[in-house]
Amino acid sequence: MAVASTAVAAGVEQPQGTALRLAQSERRVSLDIPAGDLTHALKTLADQTGADLVYRPEQVEGLKTRGVKGEYAPKDAIEKLLEGTALQLSTNAAGALLIAEPKRSGAAQRAGDAATTSGVQAESQSTHADGEVSEIVVTAHRSRAATKTDAPLIETPQSVSIITSKQIEAQGASSMEAVLQYSASIHSADAGTRNSGTVGTTFVMRGFASSGSLYINGSRFPINTINGPEEPYFYERVEVLKGPASVLYGQAAPGGIINMVTKRPTDEPLRELELQGGSWNRKQVNGDFAGRTEDGTWGYRVTGIARDSDTMVDYVMDDRRAVSGVLEWQPSDATVVSLLTTYRESDTLYNLGSPLEGTLLPNPAGLGRIPRTRYLGEPEDTFFETDRTTIGLQVEHRFNDTWKLLSNSLWFDSTVDYGYVGVASFTNPPDYRRANSSGRMRVDAEDGISIDNQLQGDIELGRFEHTLLVGLDYSDRSFNRVDSALVLQPKDVYAPVYGNPFTRNPATRSTEAATQTGVYFQDQIKYDDRWIVMLGARRDHVNEKSASSTGATSQLKNDVLTYRAGLVYLLDNGLAPYASYAESFQPAFGRDVNGRPFDPLTGEQYEVGLKYEPKGYNALVTVALFELTQRNVLRTDLSNFGFLQQTGEARARGIELEASASLSRGLDLVAGYSYTDALVTKSNAGDQGLRFAALPRNRASLWAHYSVADGWAKGLSFGAGVRYVDDSLSTRGRFFVPSYTVADATLGYWLTRSLELKLIVNNITDKEYLAACQFNCAYGTERNFVAAAKYTW
Repeated sequence: MAVASTAVAAGVEQPQGTALRLAQSERRVSLDIPAGDLTHALKTLADQTGADLVYRPEQVEGLKTRGVKGEYAPKDAIEKLLEGTALQLSTNAAGALLIAEPKRSGAAQRAGDAATTSGVQAESQSTHADGEVSEIVVTAHRSRAATKTDAPLIETPQSVSIITSKQIEAQGASSMEAVLQYSASIHSADAGTRNSGTVGTTFVMRGFASSGSLYINGSRFPINTINGPEEPYFYERVEVLKGPASVLYGQAAPGGIINMVTKRPTDEPLRELELQGGSWNRKQVNGDFAGRTEDGTWGYRVTGIARDSDTMVDYVMDDRRAVSGVLEWQPSDATVVSLLTTYRESDTLYNLGSPLEGTLLPNPAGLGRIPRTRYLGEPEDTFFETDRTTIGLQVEHRFNDTWKLLSNSLWFDSTVDYGYVGVASFTNPPDYRRANSSGRMRVDAEDGISIDNQLQGDIELGRFEHTLLVGLDYSDRSFNRVDSALVLQPKDVYAPVYGNPFTRNPATRSTEAATQTGVYFQDQIKYDDRWIVMLGARRDHVNEKSASSTGATSQLKNDVLTYRAGLVYLLDNGLAPYASYAESFQPAFGRDVNGRPFDPLTGEQYEVGLKYEPKGYNALVTVALFELTQRNVLRTDLSNFGFLQQTGEARARGIELEASASLSRGLDLVAGYSYTDALVTKSNAGDQGLRFAALPRNRASLWAHYSVADGWAKGLSFGAGVRYVDDSLSTRGRFFVPSYTVADATLGYWLTRSLELKLIVNNITDKEYLAACQFNCAYGTERNFVAAAKYTW
């Protein structure tokens, strides 16, 4: 029995279908609901199951039910209550339950498809010109990423952020960086014009880089972060588990993981085409098609995009072609088999940014500021081309009311062919005009497979309810690189001349092969529907080998134990204080001066917080305080040139606040704030006690979206957001990079039942700012817009 807010939103219009958000747990519940008024019966069921319930009162007004008595899963109980009425129960793209009329219009289908995660409630509506309403969903109440059991977020003793597909659509996010920019404690490591969203996906979470922490449908994605862009249009939600996650996922960065959940088949036919045009000669077409056979046995979904676009930076393009396909087979009520595939190719240039002098710092020669559109590579001789394929297989089978099995597999193959040139420091002696150029030509090829088998048991023992999870996972990955350095003449950064001849050094070849086998156990214990205790443990065996054409070889074997524990207390008023402890690990290649293999990097986190689901409202607020420590950090061995030693330690302390809510009819809010104090606590390099570079301490954001439901402006929707990023330190020289505030806005209008027009504007004030300064500086993106026309039938 999931504990969640029970929200009966009287007077909230919905399109011929009522979104019913129930605990997606299939655990049977003892019910005793007498025959009588259907409205009262549905409210009683919500009270007895802890279900989230939103419906149009007039849809069930005056209807009667025969009632239900006995032990039922929530879905079965609702079907019993609806017997004898014209209403039907179905599921949408995300598996959320939906009460609907026997025949649904295309608009109703769109509203059903708007729900993007089990436990997600409709929060606001954008109204079509003919008066129909389509939901905008921004609040999620459940997540599989945090526990692998689809537990309610309020019962999860760790901070979790979920961004639904409708929030992504409402904000016009076209990269993973844009998807997460309104979330707390997450910062793009390649922010701004330095490859943000074009060559890879790299984030800093709670102060630590998230390398190797990207997942799709619960399976680890290619570890190489320079692997091309992700396509938010393919995903029904993005889940962010903050803090160590090794008990469930094995090796992972301490800051957390990001899980992208693919869009799934819909019960009703879905046909959608969207044309986009905008700044930088952007031309894009999106398509989304889904449906099922009449008997419901087979379902499909095909989603694709094609984009031709330039970017703010001269010569740098952002061209993409991608398609995602899902085929689902449900031979019985107990078994579901899903085949999930993607293919993606992209073409861009690798941009290394501009020197600090002339961007962050004044040019000592008085030459002024380097333009934010300047590209300092070689446009004719460099490239960045990616080609990636994934095939996933998920099999879920329920043996009985207690036990079910989930097998989750992913195979991937990726090739990145790229050559890049960039500038670093100015020439010596410096004239602060000519900067030294260098570059590389590389081909990275990576493939692998991962398999995660999970057995879940829901067991009731008196006043205790146990959700047991036992898992065995295995991954096998290989990585091959061909790499050669380029030697070039210096480049004039104020008047660059392209076509600079270069010398290409002989190529080196390197290989890596890694396997990981893990067995894990987790028990979520609920006592008296008040106390929730979470306990977890895992043992991993990691075997990694590397070799190079230079003759260098390395091998490591690690056996690692990690643990997790948490406690939640549920109050009647919707408050839930919690506390938790979690661990992580990452293998470390190499040996010290004595030939001893390095130990894994380890992370441990203490977190306390408060979650709030106010009764009668579709809202979720989370406040979290954390201390996260990473140990065994590799540092230079000052006594032995060319060697490393594990003497480093880093610590991040912080506070997070995230809230999403529907405050009134048609109004949705998403707010976030984070403060992160990240320091080097142990080091032999003279940086002990210094804060992390390229990490803002404070981040704050607010997004609001409103849909006009009636009156002369019916069909109109608009949204606006503001993002504040505190100052940070440059990696080179440790200069302060100024803080900045950026505003975004959207405007939409349904011309007809099927045609929506939309305008998305980012950085509406055209603020010029530096997004990050690592070894070079990257400007933030200038004002840009996307105009879109979407047709659904």
